[in-house]
Amino acid sequence: MSEYRTLPNYRAGEIAMPVAIHNHHEHSDHGVYFDTHSHPTHELVWKDRGAGVVVADGERWTTTPGLGLWIPAGTPHSGWMMASSTSYSTHFDIDSLDALSTRPVAVEVTPLLRLLLLRLSEPNLSSDSRTVAEAMVFDVISPAERQLRVSMPTDMSLTPIIESVLADPSTQTTLDGWAQRLGVSSRTLRRQFVEHAGCGFAEWVRGARIQYAIPLLLDGATLEELCEPCGYHTATSFSVAFRKVTGLTPGQFRSRHTTYDHDEAMSVSETD
Repeated sequence: MSEYRTLPNYRAGEIAMPVAIHNHHEHSDHGVYFDTHSHPTHELVWKDRGAGVVVADGERWTTTPGLGLWIPAGTPHSGWMMASSTSYSTHFDIDSLDALSTRPVAVEVTPLLRLLLLRLSEPNLSSDSRTVAEAMVFDVISPAERQLRVSMPTDMSLTPIIESVLADPSTQTTLDGWAQRLGVSSRTLRRQFVEHAGCGFAEWVRGARIQYAIPLLLDGATLEELCEPCGYHTATSFSVAFRKVTGLTPGQFRSRHTTYDHDEAMSVSETD
């Protein structure tokens, strides 16, 4: 069973925050879908467990433990968090921190950044300690080197392809096959992908497939279990595609992005 939530839309700065940084977190045993909404604050979406997807500014982003997404204040976005996941939304007052980026951008949630954000979640944190932690967050937060995103072209000629691949990443229809279905030349379709998606057809499909695979991988699926639903015939071909998109092997990615020990992090912060 999945839950669907409707949230309000705010303009940047429409509501002032009492502190520079505020954390909200929740654990959900079921999938949660968020309708399009926007915040009056800058937001960092990140996971302590599981994975999620955020659609913003014409792109579809993956969030995991280790990789969050910075969303500038007032930016419309929608999203999804997988079942049995713990998600954080860290809000930044726009008068306390210049925007990390004017557009959504992936942020590496390093152990230090995570520890600082969890520190700011402590209910009895003193004003001085909060000020120090906030200053350190402002100092260490930065865009990630690799952005796990897939463009979402709005060009009507590409819509059938986009919708089909997202609904079933295992589809084996080639660019020539799609051109024949849509009654256009392969050359035209290839040019439209580059123009509207920023990459070629094969690269876009690969990105969409790996984005589909990541939540399953973090949920414990084996390479053999991932191959067929992601459109690959062998574990080797899946691993090659996965590394092209993420820069890591599936095993390395799972090791870096699987559950972070929240209780351990909190106990460490309490000893500071």
